[in-house]
Amino acid sequence: MALVSMQFYEDHRVVGRCVSSTKAAQAILVERGKRAAKLLRETGAQHVLYGCKIYSGDTLVAVQLYMIPMDDAEFERVTGKANQVIVYAIHRHGEAV
Repeated sequence: MALVSMQFYEDHRVVGRCVSSTKAAQAILVERGKRAAKLLRETGAQHVLYGCKIYSGDTLVAVQLYMIPMDDAEFERVTGKANQVIVYAIHRHGEAV
């Protein structure tokens, strides 16, 4: 079973850490995606960033979990230069990203 380091963020700071199976980490990302969609509707934000998978080559080394409503400028600033990262976010439809 493959394991991955996980960090949980609130207000842009780490509030928790754990090690989890990659399967469990993916299940957490799916659940957080549902919560992010609800937060997008509630806040009217253009994006809600809820996670990132960070790789070293082909190896998943960390999963970071957030729940951050953002406008276009902040989303681009935070994710625009990501390298070896898969960004998990919900986006408002019908508006420029």
